[in-house]
Amino acid sequence: MPIFYDIAYKSMCMYNIYTAKYKHFFQASCPRSGMRTLAYHISEVCNIPVSNLLSFNEREYIPNLYVYGHIINKPWDRIRLGNNAKYVHIIRDPRDVLLSTILLAPAVPIEMIDGWPVFDNIDDYKWFGNTWNQYMNHPYLKKAFAVYYEMLCSSPLETVTSLADYIGCNMVNNNISVLPYSEQCLKWQREPRLNKQGMELLWDECHEYMEPLGYTKDGHDLELLKYRQFNQ
Repeated sequence: MPIFYDIAYKSMCMYNIYTAKYKHFFQASCPRSGMRTLAYHISEVCNIPVSNLLSFNEREYIPNLYVYGHIINKPWDRIRLGNNAKYVHIIRDPRDVLLSTILLAPAVPIEMIDGWPVFDNIDDYKWFGNTWNQYMNHPYLKKAFAVYYEMLCSSPLETVTSLADYIGCNMVNNNISVLPYSEQCLKWQREPRLNKQGMELLWDECHEYMEPLGYTKDGHDLELLKYRQFNQ
């Protein structure tokens, strides 16, 4: 069970969480990129506390706290821990990010989610592509260790192990269960509700960022993603 950080848990720091070399770890992502999934897994396998960025207060010392949040959240602007922290970025194909956002609509009106549009015309796809590019150009990411969502689904243990090695935490168990790669990745290829012309515009808008990451117009090169994941 992950150790979630809030007021009730401030007195629970007697857990064996003092083995890492850095005081805090920060994980950022574009919305709908698997942010919580990765944070929960690293908390479980390394037995370290987790906090949402919006409730994080850097003045309170919680050893080895793993903080996660959307890259657009303003609190990132006040994270200034320099070499006393390690940074993580979870990356997902923006076409699956877009689809995941749209699929929220049955539960939450899409226009209510972070001010995002309804995606009922092709200009919305171009807007999304431009927004995703802004995420990827955030200065925070220049110092971050990348975790591919596709690798988290296809090779979960190896991917979380590589992250644990990066942040310098010992793994206390290897119980990792994620939804299968076949169900979670390349979903955009099988979704008839996506506008084909809009998806072309999205690719035109994003390909300069997507191609160096290993994403192609037709999908992605899983072997290239694997190489990039494990050779940082």
